[in-house]
Amino acid sequence: NAGSWDGFLRKLSATDGSEIWTRQFGGAGVDAAWSLAVDPSGNAYVGGWVSDQQGCQHFGGQDGFVAAYDSDGKLRWTHQFGRSFGDQVLSIALAGQGVVVGGTGDLDGMLSGNTDAFVRELDGSGTPVWSLEVLATSADEYTNGVWADPKGNVYAVGHDQTIGNNEAFIAKLAP
Repeated sequence: NAGSWDGFLRKLSATDGSEIWTRQFGGAGVDAAWSLAVDPSGNAYVGGWVSDQQGCQHFGGQDGFVAAYDSDGKLRWTHQFGRSFGDQVLSIALAGQGVVVGGTGDLDGMLSGNTDAFVRELDGSGTPVWSLEVLATSADEYTNGVWADPKGNVYAVGHDQTIGNNEAFIAKLAP
């Protein structure tokens, strides 16, 4: 453990549940993994947030991240982003040759409240293809789930938090 909390990814044997490999990440601060997707080749994509990931540029507050590992546990790429407030990847799904992620944060520096709900697509190398703030009001908004269909449509679900009131949203984003 490098700090208060660390995130980890562990691959287990399908036959007996024994550990094949474990990858730990995080720095001295609080770090967490919230989401996981695995493609048919066994490559794993994990998303969450880090407070000060060692070896990566830190943008302030909590930074959202996505890390891709091959089936042997070798790190393929990492995409880390953020601004001065808390940015978090809360959901991840396979999309074509890459992944689509959803979460909360400040992608464009134009926060409407404390955090805005977003969706971002990353290609097979971890490079952003597109990003969109799905919901941006004076409340805090979160994209809690994402899914991509074979036609390239992305679906997002989430909620906003206002004092004494929470509202859900469902969105379909066409390519």
